[in-house]
Amino acid sequence: MRFTKMQGLGNDFVVIDATLSRISLDAETVRVLCDRHYGVGADQVLVVAPAQDASHDFVYRIYNADGSEAEQCGNGARCLALFLRGKGLSDKRRVRLKTVARVIEVEALDDVTASVDMGRADFGAQAAGLDERSDALAGRDAATGLFAAALSCGGVRFCPVSMGNPCAVVPVKDLEALDVEGLGSELSARLFEKGANVVFARKVSEGALEVRVFERGAGETLACGTGSTAAAAFAFEHLGMQGEIEVATRGGTLRVRRRADGHLFLTGPAAFVFEGQIGEGH
Repeated sequence: MRFTKMQGLGNDFVVIDATLSRISLDAETVRVLCDRHYGVGADQVLVVAPAQDASHDFVYRIYNADGSEAEQCGNGARCLALFLRGKGLSDKRRVRLKTVARVIEVEALDDVTASVDMGRADFGAQAAGLDERSDALAGRDAATGLFAAALSCGGVRFCPVSMGNPCAVVPVKDLEALDVEGLGSELSARLFEKGANVVFARKVSEGALEVRVFERGAGETLACGTGSTAAAAFAFEHLGMQGEIEVATRGGTLRVRRRADGHLFLTGPAAFVFEGQIGEGH
């Protein structure tokens, strides 16, 4: 199996071209590919396949490091924009990708920067997959709209957001003191029916946020496109922020702007790392 290793701000991917021959991945194969000791090493595996109808140009499948399938991946989509351009698979300026959740549009702005239309944020609890029957749910603040959760570490306030996949934005004052893995995994598992990307966000200024993200199926990552977009959506909706927001992740900075119709555009760098192949015995 031939692959391309790519990364967007340290959020890294194994990209597989299935446009010419069909490739079937099971959960164990994905786990081996993503294993940083026995495989290639990645947060997710991305597979690009031929279009199924005229509504899109390619099919885009996303598999987390634990073998589960994700509905959306913003940094992965940006990497794929550069992959399609670099491999000569498309000469279009903008390319439509069909995920299991929706059709998204990506654009390679140059050889190192790509943008993706992440669509509109949905703050509905049902859209985000919040389990309102969970014994960890402790109500909702009518003034802020934030939900409260009673977790093993204590009380946590969060906002459910769907960006095509479920996210939970947790506003915090201090990112360094957080147990991102522990708190993120518990909130994801106990409060969301299919898990969620848990985004811990701190407002730095009127035009900037700082985040750390626990990604379901992968753990804490250096950057998360959907999580960064969800944090920006929360800032637009609840913090009164406007214009373009810079979102600082552990791996670098992404930019999110909101169009008049509510669509959120995620822009930032992406890069090829290396090419390779893996087979029996790895």
